Amino acid sequence: RMQEKVRLERELKETQAVESKEKRTRMQTEAIKLVFSTYFRILKNAQDSTLLSSVLKGLGKFAHLINVDFLADLTNILGNIASSKVLCKPALFCRLAIQSVLCW
Repeated sequence: RMQEKVRLERELKETQAVESKEKRTRMQTEAIKLVFSTYFRILKNAQDSTLLSSVLKGLGKFAHLINVDFLADLTNILGNIASSKVLCKPALFCRLAIQSVLCW
């Protein structure tokens, strides 16, 4: 009887750990979606924003998490930014972001 209780408690803990990991993964996925949604909104609509450098740094850092379906649009947008701002800081970050995206 005692062994059965210990076994059931162990199974309960394992189940809770799996549920906790799944919940954490769902929350992290949702957070990444929101971050990239914000990044894309800034890239498409506010390319002259002071946030552009930060967005490009973030894209460079988290490029490996970008959904493959968005890569074509993203590389087009980044290419436009890079070609329109030849020698400014955002253009350099843009080139780094493009390189990071294409390497993944």
